[in-house]
Amino acid sequence: MKEMVKVSASNDETARSIEVPYDFGDNLDQACELFNDNIVFEGFVSDATVGLQGFVRRLLKLEGDKIVSDEDILLKASEWRPGAKPKKSALDKAMELLGKLSAEEKAAVLASIGK
Repeated sequence: MKEMVKVSASNDETARSIEVPYDFGDNLDQACELFNDNIVFEGFVSDATVGLQGFVRRLLKLEGDKIVSDEDILLKASEWRPGAKPKKSALDKAMELLGKLSAEEKAAVLASIGK
C-alpha cells in the first residue's frame, strides 16, 4: 500500500501548525506520471542548485586562517554531486576534533605529537 508523504508547516504569527498528506509518487516514474517530466526535472534542478550554493558557501569561508582559492572552489564544485556528502581530508577531521578541545587538551595533544 502506498505511503503518503506527510508535509508539516507552521506559522509563528498565528501559532498554528498542520501536517498534510501528499502523493509525490513512490519513484521517479510515478512522479513524472503525476506531474510531468519537466516539473520533476525543474524541481530537481532547483533543489540541486540550493545544495550546490550551500557547498560553495562553505568553501568561501576561511579554513583556519587561509582562504580557499577560486580555482580550488571551481575544481571542488565540478566534483560535487547532489546528495553526496563532501569528503573531509584527514587534516580537516583532525582540525574539527581539535576545535572541540580545551586549550589545555590541545596543548597536551600537541605535546604528545612532538615526542
